[in-house]
Amino acid sequence: MSATWNNTGGALPNNGDFGLIVLHDQSFSGAAPVSVKTKVGASFTAVTNNLANTHVTILGYPCNFNSCNILQRNDSSDHRVGSTAAGNNAFEYGSDMAGGSSGGPWVQNFGDPLSATPTGVRNLTRNAVVGVTSYGFTDPNVEILGASGFNAEFAAMLSAACANATGNC
Repeated sequence: MSATWNNTGGALPNNGDFGLIVLHDQSFSGAAPVSVKTKVGASFTAVTNNLANTHVTILGYPCNFNSCNILQRNDSSDHRVGSTAAGNNAFEYGSDMAGGSSGGPWVQNFGDPLSATPTGVRNLTRNAVVGVTSYGFTDPNVEILGASGFNAEFAAMLSAACANATGNC
């Protein structure tokens, strides 16, 4: 949990609604430990300060589709939320995903790098997570999800988690 989240009592929107979970590699039947990346066959890169003015793919398991059982994808663009609690690091994107999608990644340049390599001068990292779903609205007519952009506070949390044990990152 971020200090910003803790210091604001979890008010939404929020500049620091993100956290990290460190998983330990698992050994099965005496075999060498297997990492989550190896087990699922994919990984994302976390990138800071890239949630503004970008297009993302939002992934999640919203309960309003397939009873929370099937991964859903939503592609959208941003609107910065300007409130006292949020400052300038909270964003809302259009989405029809509802409850159950919380914690899902907001991925910039989502896709296979061999078939869709981005060009330009900005945001070239493939499969870069720039935020995670923080909140949505209970009114089904308001199709919006919110997230805090990964920032320096997130980068410090990630560095600490990576330094905690060899192979964490």
